[in-house]
Amino acid sequence: MLQARIGDGNAFLPSFWLGADAGVFLTGTAGNTPILGGTIRWNIGTRIALHGALRYMPSFQVRGRGEAYGGVAPEFGAGFVWN
Repeated sequence: MLQARIGDGNAFLPSFWLGADAGVFLTGTAGNTPILGGTIRWNIGTRIALHGALRYMPSFQVRGRGEAYGGVAPEFGAGFVWN
């Protein structure tokens, strides 16, 4: 995962972070598949942040049969941060 702050760092002003991540979803079978995505985080104040992410996982089947899993996976949330 890579992240970079946009603009000057200031603990008392809002700031934006952009990130990119890549990984592998391990199923223990031939269904292992990569996961790729991007993240944006908005530090509203000193310790509160909102974030959103959009990731993509190519479709795969467990043991090569049955339901197919994968596609676009959005994520939204809020939290407390300590940078």
